[in-house]
This record gives sequence, C-alpha cells and structure tokens, in this order.
Amino acid sequence: MSLLKWWCVTLFPFLAGGLSGVSIKEDVMYGIENEPLFLIAEYFQDPSTPIEIIIWELKKEMHTTRILQHIMNKNLTILSDPYKSRLHFYRDSGSLQLQRFANSTDVGVYEIILIDSNGAEIKASMQVKQYERIEELSINVQKSTIASSLVLLFVCSVKSGTAPQFSWQKDGKNITCKTTDTISDYGINYTMDVATCNLSTDGTKLTFVSGSHTVCGNFSCTAKNQLNVRMTYHTVSDEECSKKDHLQSSLRHYVVIYVFPLFLIAVIIFCIYIKRRPK
Repeated sequence: MSLLKWWCVTLFPFLAGGLSGVSIKEDVMYGIENEPLFLIAEYFQDPSTPIEIIIWELKKEMHTTRILQHIMNKNLTILSDPYKSRLHFYRDSGSLQLQRFANSTDVGVYEIILIDSNGAEIKASMQVKQYERIEELSINVQKSTIASSLVLLFVCSVKSGTAPQFSWQKDGKNITCKTTDTISDYGINYTMDVATCNLSTDGTKLTFVSGSHTVCGNFSCTAKNQLNVRMTYHTVSDEECSKKDHLQSSLRHYVVIYVFPLFLIAVIIFCIYIKRRPK
C-alpha cells in the first residue's frame, strides 16, 4: 500500500474527529487454487467510540456477499454458510484467512468495515485475483546490422501467467548479460569477434551483437512462476548469421550487373553527342 493511501485510509478518521482507523497490507493479492490466502488487516479504535462490529464482504460486479460479522462485546463471529468450514478470523487485528482458495468463487474485491458505537463506518479494501499458470510461451526475433555487425533482438512473451520470471540459455548454457532497459545503446565495439549481449531488467528482451558467427546456435527462453515452468526455443542458423554478408554480396552483384553497364552506356552516349555536336 502506498504511503499516501495509508494516510488516507488509516489517518483520515483523526482528521474527521475520531481516533479509529483500518488498513489492509496489500492493494492486490493473488490466490492459488486450494492454497491458503491471508488478508492482513490492522485497526485501532477510539476508546470513547469503540468498535462494535467488524464486517468482511466480497464484492463482485453483480453482487456483494457477506463473509462474516463479528460482534466485539460478545466476541461472537457469525460466518456465512460458504465460509464456515474454510475461514479463520483474527479478532485482534481484523485479518482474515481463507484455508482453501477457490478460483471460481473467491476472486473479487474484499472489504473490511468497522462500525463504531456512533454508527460511523470505516472501510478499507483490496482486490484478490486468480494466480494463473503460464501459457503459450513464444520467442520473436528481429534482425538488423550495425557497423557491419549482426544484431539479434529476442523477445520472449507469454499469453497469460502471473508474475513470470524469465531466463535465457544458448546451446544449453545460461546466458549472462549486462542488464539494462536501454537496448539501443549497446556500448560495445561492433567489430569485435566475440558476441556481446544485453538483457532487459524484466528478462523478456535479449539483444545479441556479433561481428562473427559466434551468435549462431540454439536459444531457449524459460518462464516460470509458482505453478509451472514453460520453455521455448529458437535456432539461429549459419545462413541467418551470414545474412548480412549475403546482403553485401548482393549489393556488389547489383552494382556490377546493372549500375556499371549503365554507366558505360551513359559514357558512350556522351562521347557520341560530343563528337556529333556542330562546331
């Protein structure tokens, strides 16, 4: 939770004339199917207007579900039927623990409501999302040349998946690169024979620069999170590595076959014109 939001949620009651407040530790949390989910809350109260009731609710687009109601002076917690066998409430802090998170029913906005002896309500909320498996990992490759060196930009992406962590290998060995968000400035000598690489800070973009065939080989990207691991591959062939050389060769071929004959024809025409021009 940001400092500004903490001040607004927790300290606003002071400014409004009361001394009660409530906050939730996280703005967004992710639940994993059949795993516990702990919603950490904290409240304090004004002794002159003590908290009488604590309520937790789950808000979805179409409806709101009452999770529990706790009556402070009776130390009585009333749980809704869907939660009676899989929920624990911590009276001293207002925190809530779901024993088994269910993807289909437990996603949404969780709100804690404090009601004091004057009937005033103090609220805080957080969003809970489903923690998703990594699906459909892919590598996109962009090729270019800089100062006669081959530049390969590999971009690894997933279609879905919560908090994926990326790593790269070349020919089965881990790749260690300079980590930067600026992949346009390679900061190297482009005529060097040894491949040099940059890695974006999020691990999704790998840039290889080489003046020789050292960049050729089998590249793999691995993405993992708490639920699964995915890997995909891309092979840079010798033909792809030397594509820039083929381009230069094609350019020289174009010059020899087309440009030079046209130049000779132009010279001949000019000479004929000079010779036949009236004196």
